[in-house]
Amino acid sequence: MRNVRHLGILGGSFDPIHYGHLRGAEEIREILGLDLLLFVPTGCSPHKGKSPIASPKQRLAMVDLAIVSNPACKVSDYEIEHKETLSHSIFTLEYLKSEYKSASFYLIVGSDVFVYFHHWKRYNDILDITNIAIMARPYYARTYVPTAIQAQKLNNPGQSVQKWLLPSGNTIYDYQITALNISSSQIRDSLKQKKSIRYLTTPDVCNYIYSNGLYLD
Repeated sequence: MRNVRHLGILGGSFDPIHYGHLRGAEEIREILGLDLLLFVPTGCSPHKGKSPIASPKQRLAMVDLAIVSNPACKVSDYEIEHKETLSHSIFTLEYLKSEYKSASFYLIVGSDVFVYFHHWKRYNDILDITNIAIMARPYYARTYVPTAIQAQKLNNPGQSVQKWLLPSGNTIYDYQITALNISSSQIRDSLKQKKSIRYLTTPDVCNYIYSNGLYLD
């Protein structure tokens, strides 16, 4: 897959992965015509106050099970294997750039995450490496670009997508995705309360969670 021309990258703790992650990423992949969608489970996130509950290997396995039927998707263990250091996106992107030398990058983020993007480590370097594809959830306000990010708003009459041009020539895309109000914490809470998680994530992920007794305590 090193001849990939358009690479989408979605990081996250995926604790566990669910249909909200999968459907949003699939819509972005289709809209942008991405050749490959790479899921990158976080090793040690610098943006969350507590560590994931499932182990790195378990989260990696659940992502693998969730995407196994989609040939346009792949999971990367890069951050999992480097879990002794904080999983800053810039380090992951620099590594992936050495692996996919000829690809255009599209970093996929939720609109609720993007508002803090200018606080990320070396965020300007990130914008030099990759385009940004924002998954704008319908129950959130439309995306705004923090003033710290120097970007020119592009007019798109008659189009649902919002675009901003970056000094690097890369683009910030803002797409309204299908409203699936599902969260990993909702799944974990349901399991603690002995409620069904069916139809919140894939059957294989459900079976893996139950087989391994995850999130019950």
